[in-house]
Amino acid sequence: MLDTLALQEAAARRSVYFEELSKNFENPEDGRSWMRIGYSCIDKALIPEGIQRLSEAVAELRGLQR
Repeated sequence: MLDTLALQEAAARRSVYFEELSKNFENPEDGRSWMRIGYSCIDKALIPEGIQRLSEAVAELRGLQR
């Protein structure tokens, strides 16, 4: 399981932003792997690059967790 709080920081360093959802849970620890990605206000041409950057952030965190 990937911690979305850590992912949010790694993604932000790549200018990618999403809503981390742990605050929506009665016990925030239960929501540390949930996130919401918004894309309706983004130029469609930019979405693939954003997904690539998010993928790089995930890879960075997985490298730290090994």
